[in-house]
Amino acid sequence: MNAHNTVLQAIERGTIAARDMARLDAWQKDEALSALAATLRRHRASILDAAASDNSGKTDAPWSLDADAVDRLADTAEHLLRLADPIGQVIPLDSNADDPAAKGWSAARLRMPMGLVAVVTEAAPGYALQCLMACIKCGNACLLRSGPRALHTLAALDAAIGEALKAVNLPRPAFQLLSDTGPEALTALLAESDRLPLALAWGNGETFAATLRKSQIPILWPGTGTPILYIHRSATLEQVEHLLQTPVAAHLRWLIDAEVLPKVAPSIIDIAERSTFTLTGDSGWRATVGQTEPVTHPTQPTISIETADGLDMALDLINREGRGQPLVLAIGDYDAQSQLLREAESGLIHINTLPLNDLYTLFDPAAEDPVIGYNAQRRFVFGPVRLSDLTLHKTIHRAF
Repeated sequence: MNAHNTVLQAIERGTIAARDMARLDAWQKDEALSALAATLRRHRASILDAAASDNSGKTDAPWSLDADAVDRLADTAEHLLRLADPIGQVIPLDSNADDPAAKGWSAARLRMPMGLVAVVTEAAPGYALQCLMACIKCGNACLLRSGPRALHTLAALDAAIGEALKAVNLPRPAFQLLSDTGPEALTALLAESDRLPLALAWGNGETFAATLRKSQIPILWPGTGTPILYIHRSATLEQVEHLLQTPVAAHLRWLIDAEVLPKVAPSIIDIAERSTFTLTGDSGWRATVGQTEPVTHPTQPTISIETADGLDMALDLINREGRGQPLVLAIGDYDAQSQLLREAESGLIHINTLPLNDLYTLFDPAAEDPVIGYNAQRRFVFGPVRLSDLTLHKTIHRAF
């Protein structure tokens, strides 16, 4: 059977299972999560044996699961079952909905299951299992396609998941592990825009990332690596100073246009010294500020600055070295950001249109409502995955 037919058959089974999942009550979904947590703990030994087989003795492999990781996954399932059911929540769209004196009609959104959600990874069994847990909580089915490096671990997890689903009488195709791990299957899966509303992705290998960028369906991709911050020559000093004072400043790879560098460099140095950041820069930075030695605070975060002679040079660096990065942040005017949106091969968020003091939520999965960068052209979303991202909204009208 070719890769395309394998994918189509899995999607058909998953679509049927998704209808059953959508009809579940909150207690049934929580029962499934409780059963999954118990099964993971019961199957810990077999999961660890499978992980050792995948790792071939490399305990630091990025897809490795140890005993603590399995326990944390079980704890995650138990944490999710204690959260409120997101399905059926009504979100008012106008201010009259809560006014007891008002009469008429109000519009609202009803949160409902999404259906069959794809999960695509290079090799991340822990991430894949967390996606399944979130899908169960939201009444969705889940179809996983992984690369070949963690197949033994995923097979052991698949057995545990199957046992948990059977224990609570849920359909087995509510979670499927796609047997074909080749690139053709991944390409076929991401082309099914009529049947799959969303894919969750993890990985940043060049081939994997290039395949994701050709997806015909929206992708939630947390991304790995360090986000690139590009400061265009049109940026204002106030914008740069505000950004430097946010907690996220030292978690970015700074790329600054050479023309604006003399204007912003003194503020960067001053704030780095006062905030005890370690500050380093390339030859363009050092030539501008006359800095022969970096500002160093050995136990503190490091801001590393690179310079670019114009937007074209910045785009060349982003596209050469930024593939697989979670996103590119940009401070600049409309024309500059429009060109970045068309030509940058990473995600993009226009941070100078957002309150900069909210920027930290981009990197804070615990935030109630993280700001997530959205690239409308390539339909990627980069950032933490929330339960609300795995639901659809149906607009309703109510009399009051």
